[in-house]
Amino acid sequence: LVEVRQALEHEVDRVVVGPNPAIGGAPANLWFYADWPQWTAQVCLYSVGGDRICEGDSGGSGGAFAIEHEAGRRLAPAQVFVHRAVWSGRNDSGAPVASGVYMMVLDVANPETGETRRVVRKLVVIR
Repeated sequence: LVEVRQALEHEVDRVVVGPNPAIGGAPANLWFYADWPQWTAQVCLYSVGGDRICEGDSGGSGGAFAIEHEAGRRLAPAQVFVHRAVWSGRNDSGAPVASGVYMMVLDVANPETGETRRVVRKLVVIR
C-alpha cells in the first residue's frame, strides 16, 4: 500500500478521455485522478492548428466545460480522488464544433503546495 501511495503521490497524468471518438455531438468526458481533494483546474480545447476552441475552469466560469470533483468517489486501495470535466461538444460561442481532431489541455494545481501539472490528450469528433 505504501508503494502504491508513493507511486501515485501528486500524479495527475492518469487522464482518460471518453468516449473517443465523440460521435454525433455526444458530450465528452475527461477524467483525471489526484490524491489531493483540493485543486484548481482549467481545461482548454484546441484545434490541431492551435486555435483555441473553448475553455473552462473549476471556478465554473467556462460555458463549454463543467469541471467537478466526483464527491466520495475514490480508487482503492489508495486514497485517489476522481475528478471529471464534461465537454458539451460546443465552442465558447455555443456552436457545435466540426468533425476533426482536437487537443484537450488540462492544467491542474494544488493550492496547498503550488504544484502544477499539464496533460494533453487527443479527442476525435465525428458528426
